[in-house]
Amino acid sequence: MNAASSMLLTVAVDLRMSPDELLDSLLVEQVGTSQFIQLTYTDTDPERATQVVNTVGQVSSERISETNATSNNITATVYEKAEVPSAPASPKPLRNGLLALVVALALSAALIEARRRVRMNEGRE
Repeated sequence: MNAASSMLLTVAVDLRMSPDELLDSLLVEQVGTSQFIQLTYTDTDPERATQVVNTVGQVSSERISETNATSNNITATVYEKAEVPSAPASPKPLRNGLLALVVALALSAALIEARRRVRMNEGRE
């Protein structure tokens, strides 16, 4: 088992979830060209999402620091802990409602135009 798998298994056990369940909703991205990474976890429970991201960040930084302490002097530190959001990240009802309205108007216009063309073609016959 490699170091990443071992770390993933440790986090999953700590959070009482399967490694697959953890990976399905976890996104790890490098921030621009910096040496920072950003962890994003999507869950219906904001407290659980916060706990997952903070646990993954803490365990990862500890493992990276332990593994590289003697050979490369690399230290990983959690720069900013996740906090429970005050509002849901999604869904966004206003945006979704406006988008649905625009789509409905576009479909209505297309249907009206199609009916007009069919009637014009029927008149020619």
